[in-house]
Amino acid sequence: MRILCLSLNHTNAPVSLREKLAFSEDAIRAALSRLSCGQMASSITEMIILSTCNRIEIYAASSKSNFAELEAFLSDARGVAAHEFHPHLYRFKDMDAVRHLF
Repeated sequence: MRILCLSLNHTNAPVSLREKLAFSEDAIRAALSRLSCGQMASSITEMIILSTCNRIEIYAASSKSNFAELEAFLSDARGVAAHEFHPHLYRFKDMDAVRHLF
């Protein structure tokens, strides 16, 4: 199992983009329910979404070491084309993801 993290924050993305990608409490519930209902990629088994005014981070347990599924999830969940946020993302795997979280 791999631990993946997509991160976007005030140091690498403009406020206008962060506002488009921000999750409200209800949006987090709706997005995570898609995972539990099997509406998402099958390699992702668990997910946590952190969203504040300064950052959006998605942590996932996945059988693959591939960020494409997480980027597609973020794009679909927020209705923002991936090419708009792709260059602004930080990507962390495994222990680097854990270190970033803490």
